[in-house]
Amino acid sequence: MARLGQSFKPEQRVAPRALPKLPVSDPWQFAHHPEAWVVRSGEVLPRVNMISMRPGVNHVPRDGNTDELYMRYEAQGWSFIPYDVGTPKGVESYLQRVPVAGGFAYVSCFVRLVPGSGKVMPDSAGYTRFLKAVKKQVAPPAAYVLDALRGKLEKRQTDLSLVADRVPVAAKQLKQVNADLKIVEKELEAAFKRDAQTYDEVIPDGTE
Repeated sequence: MARLGQSFKPEQRVAPRALPKLPVSDPWQFAHHPEAWVVRSGEVLPRVNMISMRPGVNHVPRDGNTDELYMRYEAQGWSFIPYDVGTPKGVESYLQRVPVAGGFAYVSCFVRLVPGSGKVMPDSAGYTRFLKAVKKQVAPPAAYVLDALRGKLEKRQTDLSLVADRVPVAAKQLKQVNADLKIVEKELEAAFKRDAQTYDEVIPDGTE
């Protein structure tokens, strides 16, 4: 009697132990808001957020169309960062798709994953270089934004000063805050000069 069919052995493409133990996630894109700035590595740099493209979130419908997502965020002043900005040599996108149990996880190229575990190790130097590249893509921080950042640092400075003489960690943090304040003040001075060249002087009603 003739045999029907062909011999078949299911193949295991990736050993389970080699898969990162991360939850399944959805694609996202970095975006920057004009009021989001931080001091990092001796420089005022833009802060970015991961904007999820998960269907049912951020006005993304079931079919995954992101048109309304971009429209709504951009209407609020957000700037989406192109995927190829600030990536390491040979890497085409800062968004990386990683196989995990049950599907894929989406992480940035500025982290390192440990196979077989859920550990995520940040590449701080690479991420800082990325933020410096983003800074060249977006508008510089307005004076009022820098003034608010200075206010937060001054409050932090006051809080740390109260305990710095008896808490070594606080003393170290205070030193860093003092340095960050100088950086912000220098950037604020530049912003005032920039704004003076860009905008007409505003004179309140009733004053000369």
